[in-house]
Amino acid sequence: MASLSEDIVRGVLRHSVGPAVKDLYMWKPKLFWLQICPEWTRIAKAYVYSEAFIECYVHDSKALNNMHMRPLGGSPLAQKWVSNIDLITQSDCQGLVRRLNLKLATRMDPDAYLDAVLQLLIKYSGNWASVNSVRVETSRQTDYESHEDLQKKRGICRRLAQVVSQVQAVEADCDSRIYSKTMCEFAGCYAESLRSLKLLDIMSFSIPSFAPVLSDLTMALVSAEAQAIPRIFASTLQKLNVYSYPKHFSWSYFQDPLGASKPLRFGQLKELRLNFTQDPSAELPMRLDICEPAELEFPMLRVLMVSGCLVDTCDNILARTHESQVASVVFGGALGAAKSLSRSSFACIDSLIIEISPVAASDEDEFYSVTNRLFGDFAIKHSGGLHIHHTDFALSVGMLQWTSLTSLVLQRPMEFYDVIDLIGALPRLEQLDLAEMRLDMLATEEAAAAFGERLDSDTQPFEAPVEILSLGSVVGECPFHVSAGAVQFLMIKMPMLKQVLVDDYLEEYLDLFVEEYMDEIPHLAEIKVLAT
Repeated sequence: MASLSEDIVRGVLRHSVGPAVKDLYMWKPKLFWLQICPEWTRIAKAYVYSEAFIECYVHDSKALNNMHMRPLGGSPLAQKWVSNIDLITQSDCQGLVRRLNLKLATRMDPDAYLDAVLQLLIKYSGNWASVNSVRVETSRQTDYESHEDLQKKRGICRRLAQVVSQVQAVEADCDSRIYSKTMCEFAGCYAESLRSLKLLDIMSFSIPSFAPVLSDLTMALVSAEAQAIPRIFASTLQKLNVYSYPKHFSWSYFQDPLGASKPLRFGQLKELRLNFTQDPSAELPMRLDICEPAELEFPMLRVLMVSGCLVDTCDNILARTHESQVASVVFGGALGAAKSLSRSSFACIDSLIIEISPVAASDEDEFYSVTNRLFGDFAIKHSGGLHIHHTDFALSVGMLQWTSLTSLVLQRPMEFYDVIDLIGALPRLEQLDLAEMRLDMLATEEAAAAFGERLDSDTQPFEAPVEILSLGSVVGECPFHVSAGAVQFLMIKMPMLKQVLVDDYLEEYLDLFVEEYMDEIPHLAEIKVLAT
């Protein structure tokens, strides 16, 4: 091992130690890399000790039996703290820590929780300035009703921010809204330095604005709560992810009050995700203030993901993008909103993924027009995916012009012979996921006999390079050998097939079929049969 160059060792460690993990249990295997030899230990410390964990569990947590997850304290509520910070400081490696992970899986007052974290950090080392990222995770059982003392909360957050002083990224996944409010106060302590902020629940800040260095923002907008959102500089954002179910959404969150009359320019934004769902408790539909301000600009947008937005929202966003720059689009919503997307003029995109909610029979013609435009006229370089929840009409294969489609999910029943025609009409199809394949047309003895003859004679493979075939249910009043034969027929005609997902009752039989015929039909040897 010592003969390997340091660059090679670092390359192995970057690949093998892997990305950041979320808890101590997943971190423990990384300690292996400290035991190979002294030279590897010296280099590996920077990768292994880049993450510190402080976790609070109930008293009987099995993790306490692990020597590398040592209890650091207790409380009258039968809580135990486990962490690796003692191991890190004993190895004098606190200067290597880049990410601090805090996890709570028991009920506890949020202020007391952060205060306990603060005391533990101070106890083991007074200087954690190397930490540039903090992640906090709580579970649903942590919700704690208490009288909030705002001054006390701010004091604890500020003292913690002094100990962990160089943070540039904060991520909080808190199912408890009490904790979410605390995390907003904590994140607000870094308002001048934050480059990345991901708050996966309610946002309610007391600060007026973030500094114009914030480039990656994920925020949830929830209609049930009044939300105080600081000024966010549109000019520096590179990634923006807004989701949940707001009562309203306005681009004015990002508008400079002094320049309100000017176009709102997201000059560096490369990725925009708007994922809205209707609040089930709301009596009125969600309202999106998309015309305020009237002018938006997204000159550098590369990735656009839109789900649950209204038609005029899509029109407004798409009208402000430089369509020649867009490389990836993911869209989910009603057919009408997909229609606004089909009116765009994307020069050549790498990926287009569309999920369409149920389509009424009255919209059948528009359905073909919109989808043919998206997956026929658009020049899609790599992947084109379509997910259809339901249509009140059977798909007419003769109406389809989906020449760029590579992945299709169809959540309505489809007859076996229609499946054959469908695959034949999609020359680039790589993945097909059907909720139900019906064999009603093979139910009579005559039909089954005719199918048997076709199975023996029709050996011409499909043009489509299908690699994954998922058949949620194979249904029909026909003998078992006919059901199995229908799937075998598809497997034989798909020379690129790698994976088949079928009902449990077919799995074993198809495994035997592959084993018996893979010498005669070589590509069968590459197929893995799995039960759905």
